Amino acid sequence: MTPESVSDDLQNRLSTILERQARICAGTVQLLGLESLRDRLGARWPAVRDRVHQLTERLLKQSLDPADIVFPYGTDTYLVVFARLDERAASLLCARILQDLQRLLLGDADAATIVVRTAVRQVSGDLVVRPHRLSDMMSDAADADAASESGAESGADSGGGSGVDHQGPPGGRAPATLAGAGGAAGEPGWVPLTAQGGGSFRQEDVTAAWAARGQLGPLEIVYRPVWDAIHQSVSLYVARGRRVRRGGQAVYGYDTIPQTAAGSLSAENLAAILEMDEETMRQAIAVYLDLYDSRFRFYLSLPVHYETLAAMRRRRSYLALAGRIPAHLVPFLSYHLVGLPAGTPTGRLADFVTALRPVGRGVTVEVRLGRQDMGILEAAGVKGVGVTLPGADDPLALPTALDSPGAERPPADRVATDLGLVAAEAQRRRLKLYVEGVHTVEAEALIDRVGADFLAGDLIGGWTMTPRHIARLTRVELLANSRQTSGR
Repeated sequence: MTPESVSDDLQNRLSTILERQARICAGTVQLLGLESLRDRLGARWPAVRDRVHQLTERLLKQSLDPADIVFPYGTDTYLVVFARLDERAASLLCARILQDLQRLLLGDADAATIVVRTAVRQVSGDLVVRPHRLSDMMSDAADADAASESGAESGADSGGGSGVDHQGPPGGRAPATLAGAGGAAGEPGWVPLTAQGGGSFRQEDVTAAWAARGQLGPLEIVYRPVWDAIHQSVSLYVARGRRVRRGGQAVYGYDTIPQTAAGSLSAENLAAILEMDEETMRQAIAVYLDLYDSRFRFYLSLPVHYETLAAMRRRRSYLALAGRIPAHLVPFLSYHLVGLPAGTPTGRLADFVTALRPVGRGVTVEVRLGRQDMGILEAAGVKGVGVTLPGADDPLALPTALDSPGAERPPADRVATDLGLVAAEAQRRRLKLYVEGVHTVEAEALIDRVGADFLAGDLIGGWTMTPRHIARLTRVELLANSRQTSGR
């Protein structure tokens, strides 16, 4: 594999980074492309691209050191600046991420198709990218391990067994094997390079590099159709904010707001949450008014965060805006409460429900999967509960294992059990059940067995800029349409 040429735009951006290497102590610059996944997914790629990018960004966040920098370049490539890793270790780490992606999304990984590239400046001054194939790196790593074991055995035979340094060659560098790149917790397969020039990776350099990736695009409000399983129709749409990165990946809802750990939101975070809730309401109501004048009718669910209602000042601001909603639209509106902390008193939740009652049909509360007591929700006057499937039946949905490093991907029977517990409790409390993340026929069949009132996901329909008029859709028609769409 010979070095590849570099576009002028990328040449300029990489030159800027590489010229500053001595000052910022960057060990190497890698280009991590999703071409192998795009090729293997084929015609399915456009439909799942956004979720693949979300999964990639979560894996990168978990795998990189806090001093490393990553930002998108183009449509399906990430540029990663490693603060201290050398070319070999960084290439192995990026290849391992691509390998994990293939296994998560496709069930297996083809090492021959996984290629990562390193940006290097030649003696002549030209900038090229040097490709590394995972299968070749695995072979080299196996040869290195065999040589290391052979050397250790020779040392033991010569009588120096107790004095041999098994940590690696002189200088303390351990061999960067593929197994090490996969990484047992706390046991990296390499030793970071010594900082060049004796400096440290400065925060202002991290900030400058992140600024180079570009900000998220403007907030736009999109809508997802919801299937009413009881009345066999698509009559409800859920609204959500969306921002699009320069590379094209979409970020939804409150994920567009940089938040710290739960319970330690800054004043800026809280203000941004309120602003998003209010802007979602403004844009959604404006769209509905136009559609209403064109004789379109549908039900609309607006998201509202717990933090928006928790403080009296923010609640008053939100309710003042809601109070300006035209009276003829109020019967078509409901609210989806997000981020309700566990243990919230009944009285406090009842205050929220009472405050929203004059401006909508009712409140649905987002809950987790599994056994729980919904008595507080019933007593507070909540109309329904909403859950999101973790994707056990859909290999292209984001697995919950990424939210909790080291956790196992939940099997389908566990998801079915947890969903059944939620459904049974919701029925016992006379609460409507809304399930999001229904991307496959298998997931719909699971929900049909346990019982749910409303379903949303790729199986029902993707995000759209404009809701449609209420339409009848039987379960037979829903499944038939899904098979035609998937080409089966």
